[in-house]
Amino acid sequence: LHVRSRRQRQMCIRDRGKEEKEKDHKHGAKQLIIHSLIHTLEAFLYILAVNAVLNVVIYYVGEQSLENFLDSVKYLQPIFAAIVGLIPSCAASVVIARMYAIGSLSLGAALSGLCVSAGIGTAVLIKENPPKNTVVVLSLLIGLSIVLGEAVTLISSLF
Repeated sequence: LHVRSRRQRQMCIRDRGKEEKEKDHKHGAKQLIIHSLIHTLEAFLYILAVNAVLNVVIYYVGEQSLENFLDSVKYLQPIFAAIVGLIPSCAASVVIARMYAIGSLSLGAALSGLCVSAGIGTAVLIKENPPKNTVVVLSLLIGLSIVLGEAVTLISSLF
């Protein structure tokens, strides 16, 4: 029969607790890595799908048709550019910058579209946030960007 002192019993309990924590830590790290990989794969597939749809639409509508339409509605350009800027991809920013560079888009519209554009941040916001919060954030983002774009378009038309 082995009799342990109170201190020895406490040390044994503490050692068992450390072992369990180390085991939980290893298991937790593995879970974290698996969760991160699954989350990354989901985001990748979502962005891939959005880009595929965007490319198909641009292919069938055609860039020239889009440019002609935007030329006919100068004061609505910031609204359309903001909608394009919402597309969760850096391709939207490239299209907006390119259209501004060749003169198909006004400065106000380019600013509006680029201010709204958050790259894949928009996709993450939509996927991860509650819908109510997402609507509020996106509404503010779109509204302020359109106001900026319209103001710049109006001011630039005066000069």
